[in-house]
Amino acid sequence: MKDPKDIIKDIVIFSRLSDNDIKIISNILREVRFKEGETIIEEDEEGNTMYIILEGEVEISKTLSLGNQDKMDKILTRLTPESHEVIGEMALIAREKRSASVTALSDCVLYEIKRDDLNRIIEENPCLGIKILYGLCELLSKRLKKAGDDIIKLSTALAIALSG
Repeated sequence: MKDPKDIIKDIVIFSRLSDNDIKIISNILREVRFKEGETIIEEDEEGNTMYIILEGEVEISKTLSLGNQDKMDKILTRLTPESHEVIGEMALIAREKRSASVTALSDCVLYEIKRDDLNRIIEENPCLGIKILYGLCELLSKRLKKAGDDIIKLSTALAIALSG
């Protein structure tokens, strides 16, 4: 497994941090393990943690409600450590329910960051807090842009399908 500092540097949220900043962040990382098939994040549950994938593969899915009260899971994406992505990041800033489920597709090792621990770092070190919050904004902005692009593609495809 890569050194925690190297893993953190590859994550957008932490890419602007100095080595000293990363050392501070490393102190709040907690290694957690999930077995294949275990739920890491449950859609519609309260959340207060973000995860960084160290080993294994996860699947992100969302429950779709169909008109006749039936529900089905829609797989949104699969992530590995090479993705350099985080999961559950919205729980660090918004006290809302989880927007999707995350399931371990293989045995996984992740770093967990809790909202309270991150808030403590932000309060104790405002300059570091600004860098982290800027990184979170950058990540969420990228995801929002992608979601907007996806909506345009889907609405265009639907319009074409309905007109033909």
